[in-house]
This record gives sequence, C-alpha cells and structure tokens, in this order.
Amino acid sequence: RNICLVANGEIYNYQELRSRLASLGHQFNTRSDCETIIHLYEQYGKDCVNHLEGMFAFALWDADRQRLLLARDRFGIKPLYVARFKDGICFASEATAITDSGLLEKRIDSQALHAYLAFSCVPGSMCIFKGLDKLQPAERIVFDRGDAARDIYWHPKAVNVSRKKS
Repeated sequence: RNICLVANGEIYNYQELRSRLASLGHQFNTRSDCETIIHLYEQYGKDCVNHLEGMFAFALWDADRQRLLLARDRFGIKPLYVARFKDGICFASEATAITDSGLLEKRIDSQALHAYLAFSCVPGSMCIFKGLDKLQPAERIVFDRGDAARDIYWHPKAVNVSRKKS
C-alpha cells in the first residue's frame, strides 16, 4: 500500500508478465493489466518500463522512497504532460487539464507556435503552452526527493532486410 499508480492505456503482455512475477512471489489483488506495473516496479524499479509492451502513460508514486515515476509508451500513443513548479509538479494526459487547473498561466510558447506553423506539429518535448512539457515516446522521468532525471528508455533495433535480385 506504499505504491500508488495512475495509468491510462493497455499493457498487451500483462498475462506473461503476471505469470513471471507470480513465480517470483508477487501476489496480485486484481485481474487488471495495470496492476502488473506496480509489481514490475517492485521487482525492477524504474526499469519496469523496459518490460512493458502496449500503449500507456502512467504515474507511479513510491511513498517509501519519495519517488515519482512518469512514463510513456514506446511509440507515444498515450500522451503525458508535466509542469514543474516551485512547490511541486502537475501532470495530466491533456495539456488543458493542467492549464485549466489554475496552477499554470495559459500562455502560448512562441517557439512551439513557430514549430507548429512550420511542421504542422509541436515536436519533441515542446508544448504549445509555456511552462508545460510533454514526455516523448519511450521517455520516463524520475523525480527522486526533488531531483529529476529524464531519459529515453527504449530505442528501436535495426533490422537487416535482404533484397532479392531480379
């Protein structure tokens, strides 16, 4: 009861993961695919994301370690936005959920606007609102007692494709 999870998405390989974790002594309370994330975190810490296949964005709070883990799926299907403040952070699956909270002034980021006009999208971790970031595909952020570390936890592997001669 010291770990809390808020998740959006679906874990495709949860049954395989659940079986493996049960064999390691983990006991499950529900049939939820997302409960698997909690047990993966207990087993592998922040590297739990390396085991997940699916579309997801989640926030996991570890009260004992005072650690917050935010993560997004490998292809960025499920969005996740974050804003840092002097007194804490705010995260949501929609940017307007944060701007409408009143915690962040709704101001357009001119660089993000220029990128949108040039590319028809806001690239990378930029967001159309100033002071708001979005996690990139396969990105995790670990807030550990006030320190934050961001990294990309997965990179696609190169595949050799043989070409037939005609």
